[in-house]
Amino acid sequence: MKETILLKLKEIEEKEDVKIIYAVESGSRAWGFESDDSDYDVRFIYVRKIKDYLSMFPKKDTIHFELNNIYDINGWDLQKALKLLYQSNPTLYEWNHSPIMYKRTSEWESIQPAFEYYFQIQKALHHYYHMSITTYQKPKTLKRYLYTLRTILSCLWVIEKGTPPPIQLEILVQEQLIHELKAYVLSLIEQKRTQKENDSFQESPELNNYIEKQFQFIKPYLIHEKTNLDYHLLNEIFLNILNI
Repeated sequence: MKETILLKLKEIEEKEDVKIIYAVESGSRAWGFESDDSDYDVRFIYVRKIKDYLSMFPKKDTIHFELNNIYDINGWDLQKALKLLYQSNPTLYEWNHSPIMYKRTSEWESIQPAFEYYFQIQKALHHYYHMSITTYQKPKTLKRYLYTLRTILSCLWVIEKGTPPPIQLEILVQEQLIHELKAYVLSLIEQKRTQKENDSFQESPELNNYIEKQFQFIKPYLIHEKTNLDYHLLNEIFLNILNI
């Protein structure tokens, strides 16, 4: 499948006249609990020609290439990605830590210091907390159950370590989940890998109780703070990648 995806990325470059500098898997395959019928969520960052950034009518900053039962392929323009990095966008940090990589260039490597500099604990906490609350309140499939747990454990990681959390659920379980629930949750992950995306399952009162307790534990750590970090590092990276 990787070879097919690489061919699709090449097709995007030729069709859109761009250079893809980074491409990874996102979603359940990257999180480590894909189902038999999970699609491939391919995300990429691309760079346009200098003249496109100087145009009176700038081109779109996203490319939606393919969406069907097998592939979900879309990407962001470099300029858009750097602006989101300035805001410590958690989705971009997840892409940067994906364990399934299709393409990684020297241009992307040059951005890595900025990921460390612009990471904001509160942005990550608010994102994962509200994602977990929202998902937990929906009708529970096994996928949503594991997604709720992943985002809660991500909050606990950020609170404890102050760094971007890994995106693989198994790592978060081993590092952050209480010992009494580890074996059960790991069995749920294995169960998910043999099911269809929206299969139902029997909920665990013990795990529900744990999740709800974590909501209460995390909440006091959520504060609203304004940060005004210098943007010149991002501007320098952008110009360097364009060779200006």
